[in-house]
Amino acid sequence: MPLNALLRSWRMIFAATALVALMASSFAGPADAKTASCSVATAKVKSINLSSQVRGENFRLCADWIKTSIKALPGKTITKPQPVRPPSSSQSSSQAKSAAGSKTRITPLNRSVLATANRPTISAFPAQQVAPDTDVLLYSDATRHSVLKNLLGYETLIRFTPVGYRWTTGDGYSSKRSRLHHRFQRLGTSTVRLSVDFAIEIRLVSASKWIKTPFQIKKVAEPLAVHVGERKVIQGIPVFVIHNCIVQPSAAGCRAPAP
Repeated sequence: MPLNALLRSWRMIFAATALVALMASSFAGPADAKTASCSVATAKVKSINLSSQVRGENFRLCADWIKTSIKALPGKTITKPQPVRPPSSSQSSSQAKSAAGSKTRITPLNRSVLATANRPTISAFPAQQVAPDTDVLLYSDATRHSVLKNLLGYETLIRFTPVGYRWTTGDGYSSKRSRLHHRFQRLGTSTVRLSVDFAIEIRLVSASKWIKTPFQIKKVAEPLAVHVGERKVIQGIPVFVIHNCIVQPSAAGCRAPAP
């Protein structure tokens, strides 16, 4: 066989193979998209199976199409679909060129999504600088909130609800309330810390029911420094003396005013 004819036949075979692969990918559908497996089966909604898992502060939700088997009814026959035949060599080159020149872009559907709860923030009222034995209200902005994702073409909500709190005030006191009143007695700086546990629910927007998952996520807030000192007025300006003047003579309020 002449060399030119051999090269021409190899080009035709390569074009036919590429076209068959392109057709297979277009007929495969979203079920052939890449997925990440989740460890715990969660629910069946519409035509998909949902599963989920938690790693650290991240919640992963996975979905897959529900696989169904078709059974023939009595007296009925099911026509077996014919396999897709590769096109002839004359058709393959023209179809391959049209496929190569097409600018259609197929966006794969997400089969798994990641979400996490918002990190809470600590606040103190009336202020972060207070006198000893002042009633200080400690609270956070942790509240129920949702994250919108797209899963297998369905708009999906992942909802986080605070269900557990753990406070430490830096002076030996702790609490599990959502907010607390505390009186700092010791002069100096106390570091307030908070961690919040969030329960997780999911819901397909087109469905009306929230589905509870067996998981929770813990989010730790940034620590808050509360400065406790004696309130004094120096030259008409109120200041807080945090340190004992004997221990730290250079602290605010300890130095004598300039003559």
